[in-house]
This record gives sequence, C-alpha cells and structure tokens, in this order.
Amino acid sequence: MSPIKPESHENAFGFLRLLFASLVILAHTPELCDGNRHREILTMLFGTISSGDLAVDGFFFISGYLISASYLKSRTPASFLKKRILRIYPAFIAAYLICDLIVAPLGGGDVAFTPQHVLMVLARILLLQMPASQTAFHGTYYPELNDAMWTISYEFKCYLLILALGLAGMLNRKRVVALAAIALLVLSCIFPEQYQPFDLQAAAQIQTHSLWDKVFDLTIGDPHSMLRFIGVFLCGTTYQLYRDRLHFDRKRVAIFSVGLIIALFEPAIVNLGVAVFGGYLILAFARPGGQSVFSRINNENDISYGVYLYAWPITKLLLWYWPDMNVVLVGILTWIGAASIGTVSWHLLEKPIMHRVRRNAPSARGVVA
Repeated sequence: MSPIKPESHENAFGFLRLLFASLVILAHTPELCDGNRHREILTMLFGTISSGDLAVDGFFFISGYLISASYLKSRTPASFLKKRILRIYPAFIAAYLICDLIVAPLGGGDVAFTPQHVLMVLARILLLQMPASQTAFHGTYYPELNDAMWTISYEFKCYLLILALGLAGMLNRKRVVALAAIALLVLSCIFPEQYQPFDLQAAAQIQTHSLWDKVFDLTIGDPHSMLRFIGVFLCGTTYQLYRDRLHFDRKRVAIFSVGLIIALFEPAIVNLGVAVFGGYLILAFARPGGQSVFSRINNENDISYGVYLYAWPITKLLLWYWPDMNVVLVGILTWIGAASIGTVSWHLLEKPIMHRVRRNAPSARGVVA
C-alpha cells in the first residue's frame, strides 16, 4: 500500500484533527462541571489517560508527521519559520484578546488597561501563554480564562525543534530521530508530573515560585510535558522519515490496536504506547481517507484550531450563567459554539493568511498544516 502523501488533500487528517478537538471538549466538560475527572470516559475505562490527553497526543503526532514534511519541502528555513508563525500566531492572538477583553468581564472579571497589563498581555502573547485573570470566574472550578491554550507554546517549541534539527542535518539521520523519540517518551513515563494543568493545588503553588521558576515556566515549561510532547511529535516525524517503508494491512492494524489497548491500561507505558501504536493507527486511518467520506470532513476548511481555542471559554461562560445545566447539554452547546466561532476564524483569518503563504511558496503547496 502506498504511503500518505502530505502534499495531497486525499487523506483524513482534517477529520482526525476535528475529532481530536471534539475529544478535548468531551474531556473538559465533565471536569469543569465536577472539578475532577470521575465522569470522564477514558479515565473511567483505563484510569491512565483522559480523552483530552489522548487528543492532544494525537494533535502532536499529526503535527510531527506533517510539519517535518513541511520543512523538507520548504525552499528555505526562513520560509518554513514564516509559515509556522503565520499559522499559529494570528488565531492565537485573536483568541487571547477575545478572552482578555470579552470573556473576562462576562465572567465577572476586571479588565485593566494599565501599561503594566498591556505589557503583560504582549509578553504572554509573544510566549504563547494562556490569558490570565485574577478575578474572572471566581469561585468556580478551574477559573482560568482559557486553560486549553497551555499546549500551544509546546507546539511552537516543537516547530523550532524541527527547524534546529533540519539546520543541523539531523533529519537525514532517521535512526537518531527515532531513538530520540523513544528515549524522550520513556523518560516522560518515568519523570514525575510536577504540574498538572487541572490540579488546583499545584496551580496555586506556582504563584509562590521564585522569579527564576516563573521565567522557566514561561519559556521552557513543565519538564514532563516537554518530554511527552516532544517525544510524541518526534514519533510523528519518525513515521514521516520512514513513510516509504510503512505498510498498512488488517493484520498490522489488529496488532497495533491490541498494543494500544494494553498500553492504555499501563500508566508506565501509556505515553509511549499512544505515540507508537496510536500513531500507526492514525496513519492507517488517514491514508485511505481519500477513498472515503472522511476526506471531505474538515479537510479543505479546517476549523479544528478554532474549535480547540474557543471551547474552554464557551464552557466556562455556560457554567457561569447556568451552573446547573446538564453536562451533556453543556458539551453539545460548547461544540456548536466553538465550531461556529472556529468557522468564522477560519474563513476570516486563518484561511486568507494560509492562502497568501501558499501563493508565495508554491514549492510547499498543500503542506502548510
């Protein structure tokens, strides 16, 4: 069977990205309603990972697969970096400002227009940090304006890593990349999780850290998350580098499915299993997408980034004004609202920018992810 061609739209990556964004909503909704994960589906089934964790790993794997192809097809490293900046920052900036200027006051928070606040906003946007408010959603579970945005900075760091590996010629050394991916995933399995984004006590402790700790957190991030995300991303890169040697058939899909299920029950190997076994299954599903209905879902018009960026604040606002709303209804309304705003974001902001990038870089057509 032929490998997936990243430059082709005949695949199901768009559908998978929308699915993963929807899984994040599926995970966050009961957590924001209850303050914990006891009603989260995958947590109840396996006790090792949530739907949101699985979805984020899926995002990073697909990015690793497609972004490495984007670098290899870019005319220059500078053109690659420009594409990545223009893909991440515009929609992020819009979502950040909407959260800071609209969501915060709707959630009972104050909006400060002082020079200090403006400088803080500019710095946090530059570093791709989630918006912050000390007063919004006071008294609710996880009162952050948009805690889902915490992964975006790690995504961009992975882009910079691909740039560094490319400049160093490491993308030509497939085995080194593969070994690095496995090593980082193994380390992520044994490295303690010092900071959980949904742990209120840990989040409160971060406020007491020294200035150096805060600088480290803003620039480098949580060590466990860095190991996990870079490992999953490089796993996707490894599959890209070995794409000509990939084979997909029912027997292999069955074997990798069993491996994934086993890994989901084992906390010590869950990250490794999701990346290696789950990554293969992602490619096995996406490859024949051009021959199925899935290739026509969220492909040419990919609203998944917008869905991911706007789901959290929509859920928070729904629960702020209607705290007793049924969890299922909250999830449905969140998805509808996030998909609607994501569609607007795509057509008014993301798509025009991507169209201009592709027009100015014909050699990379179709690879801007």
